[in-house]
Amino acid sequence: MPHPAQQTDQTSPGKGSSFYRPEIDGLRAVAVIAVIANHFNKDILPSGYLGVDIFFVISGFVITASFARIRPVSNNKELLLEFYARRIKRLLPALVVCVAITSLFISLFDRHSGVTLATGISALFGFSNIYLFQQSTDYFARTTELNAFTHTWSLGIEEQFYLVFPILILISGFITSTSARCNKLIWLVGIPSVASLIAFIRLSDTNPSAAYFLMPSRFWEIGAGCLLFLMLTAGRGRGFAERLSPLVVLALLIASFLLPQRLQVIATLSVVVLTAALIACLQPKSLAKSWLSNPAVVGIGLLSYSLYLWHWSVLAISRWTIGIQWWTIPLQIAVIWLLAIASYRYIEQPLRYAQWSGLSWRTIALGLIGAVSTSLPLWALSSPLKGSLYLGDRSMMDGVRDGGPLKIKGSKINPPNCASRKNDKTILSSKESFNEYATLCTARHPINQGGAVRTNDKRHIFVVGDSHAMAFSPLANRLFKRGHASITLFGRPGCPFPDTDYGNTREGCSRFLELSEEFILSQARPGDVVVINGYLLSHLGDRENLKDTRDQFRGLDGQTLTTGEEKSASYLRAINAFGEAASARGVRTILIGATPRNLDYDICFQEWFSLQAVTQCEQEVGREVANAKRMNSLLREGLVAQVELFDPMPVLCSDGCSNAMVTQMLRDTDHLSAQAMLTLYEAFESLLANPRLTSSNLNSAGQHR
Repeated sequence: MPHPAQQTDQTSPGKGSSFYRPEIDGLRAVAVIAVIANHFNKDILPSGYLGVDIFFVISGFVITASFARIRPVSNNKELLLEFYARRIKRLLPALVVCVAITSLFISLFDRHSGVTLATGISALFGFSNIYLFQQSTDYFARTTELNAFTHTWSLGIEEQFYLVFPILILISGFITSTSARCNKLIWLVGIPSVASLIAFIRLSDTNPSAAYFLMPSRFWEIGAGCLLFLMLTAGRGRGFAERLSPLVVLALLIASFLLPQRLQVIATLSVVVLTAALIACLQPKSLAKSWLSNPAVVGIGLLSYSLYLWHWSVLAISRWTIGIQWWTIPLQIAVIWLLAIASYRYIEQPLRYAQWSGLSWRTIALGLIGAVSTSLPLWALSSPLKGSLYLGDRSMMDGVRDGGPLKIKGSKINPPNCASRKNDKTILSSKESFNEYATLCTARHPINQGGAVRTNDKRHIFVVGDSHAMAFSPLANRLFKRGHASITLFGRPGCPFPDTDYGNTREGCSRFLELSEEFILSQARPGDVVVINGYLLSHLGDRENLKDTRDQFRGLDGQTLTTGEEKSASYLRAINAFGEAASARGVRTILIGATPRNLDYDICFQEWFSLQAVTQCEQEVGREVANAKRMNSLLREGLVAQVELFDPMPVLCSDGCSNAMVTQMLRDTDHLSAQAMLTLYEAFESLLANPRLTSSNLNSAGQHR
């Protein structure tokens, strides 16, 4: 949660004196309660997570007020160093303790804690928001709740803003000028705020992760608080603010938390505007100000930073152990409250006002030393000591239960080489670069070692898709090992093959798909096979009915397609066109159908310390199995004759699938494990031998495995 310099003396707009405004702490209480309620259960306050946006506005208001109190100085360097030293003393101590303790506990219960620990390390240095963006994190995805440091993204936004705003202060002469200082700073903050708002609105449609996690698209929210203070200080807008009813504005602000998640942009705009309006119109004798200034409410506001830090840690650890159920909630609230009080009394306040050093640069250095010292054990737990603290069954670790790494032996086909990353532009720079990449991701038999993909008439199989293409490698490896075919296998995470009519919103995705199709069609010969594997439930699913859906196909108007019907129609047109083009060359196209998934995979995997409600897991698995079957039925009806559907469901779930079965056949929420993929081998081999084999025959073929 963003927290600026929260001194207890907050400046009154339009006056040179300073005084404490308890109602702002009361507003912090509203924000943190909304966030925590949403994180306990999204159905309570669907948009309660926007309490963070309230803090952004408050941060901008208070940080500008703090600069208004600074006396003119001749040494700008010392001014900056002192500012950054205060920020470190304010934010870092509680964060270091929270990250250290939480990392220790999460390593006990999460056998795949690497991403969480890496997020914690990045949080210590103020860029966890960038790390989460690079991981293509969806803040609203179920898996995000299992990362114990996802919530630190907002600290990253805040700290990156701190790097920029003091420079704007110095450029504007805000500290030294006595006349036009507000006007100049208004322009310096206002122009980038407008640009930031436009970027936020546009990216919310084309790149939601960037809109959510990156500081440039969040600058406008903190800027709104800055502009509010400057406008009120300059005497602008006071008349309008005085005509507003604080109680009505507060009621509308709280009502905004009830807006559905799909209205995220509208809800965010509403919360920012209403927060600014409320701060501006709170009148001395108003009922809203009296309520927000209540000592109990103010007390929660004073604890807001610690409450925010620790509530997510408690909930994340709970999700790995006892879960969040009606009987656990009182215990979890009590633990959050006690940890927050302890953090505030014994860490935040003492270290915030302690004299770390007589020199600001030394204070900053001490903070960095503390961050580095904390990050080193976290790095050790995520790399050389990975899994060493895990209290569960270590035979369930990667590479054991899943049947080994994803690679084709005797070749360079493996995820580091062939799972192209979205930020890796090297292979997209030219057709020649892409062909080198694709050739690297080719497994040839000794008789077939020429410079081209193939030099003899042996069948060649091209496997392409998103990250699920790599999950296909155990089956491809067996085909290659038994001499049935040479293999080319590559994919791009989050990028389903082939490209749709009007492109994909993900950076580089359309270019990758264009080059992939060109390469395959130029290299394939009659009798070859193209296998397409992707996360169909996510890419084609309707967000109103399915979880973990992605809206990244563009429509005719350039806007993102959002309904399952639109996305499925667009994808079917693309894959049918590819299948017809391949068929004209004598090449077969096989689409791998949807497979079972479990979005609660990690918490549904029963360990001795897991007290999750198994009935909920069974219900979730049942829904997802039904979703996969419906998706495959839709595809079967929409595919042309030149595209064959390989439906894995009759083999994987011939007699239905339980939670235990699905968690055993998955390596994560949606990728099949090596063992599960190999159970499909005989059915797939039969399909290769007999193009007319229908999905109704797959069950009997799979019985002989």
